[in-house]
Amino acid sequence: MFEAVEKNTPSISLFFQQSLELIGSAPQNQSPLWGKMSFQGVIEHLEDSLLVPFDASITPFIPANQDVMIQFIHGPKLFRENTKHPLLPEEPPPLRYNSLDEAVEALKTAMQQYLTLRSTQPSLKPVHPGFGSLEFPTWDALMIKHFSHHLQQFCLLPR
Repeated sequence: MFEAVEKNTPSISLFFQQSLELIGSAPQNQSPLWGKMSFQGVIEHLEDSLLVPFDASITPFIPANQDVMIQFIHGPKLFRENTKHPLLPEEPPPLRYNSLDEAVEALKTAMQQYLTLRSTQPSLKPVHPGFGSLEFPTWDALMIKHFSHHLQQFCLLPR
């Protein structure tokens, strides 16, 4: 479904729509191929990732190797299985929502907030805690790569 992770291809809003369709087709108790998060935990994690651009507490910075990081984001390489973000805890946090349906609704809301932010402030360069200040086409590519990683984790996309 998502062959390449290139700037704005597929469009981020189409990607979100297709991701929601895949999530909706998953069995309630879908088991991961790797990792410790439950399916609902991953949905909540994806919601969190969409809200990072709204976090004004992250100090803007440009990592020394940002050019390499941006090449990775826009390139064909996938996140490795069990990739650990250094700012995330070793164990998954407790679930915030009472059900998968509630988590999916929250994810939909976060998707809409993200799309609204990028359309109303297109020149904004939100800060990612690992990748630094990024333009929205790069944020889009990162979201596509990140979502695809987790959709593959739960067998919703081929690896």
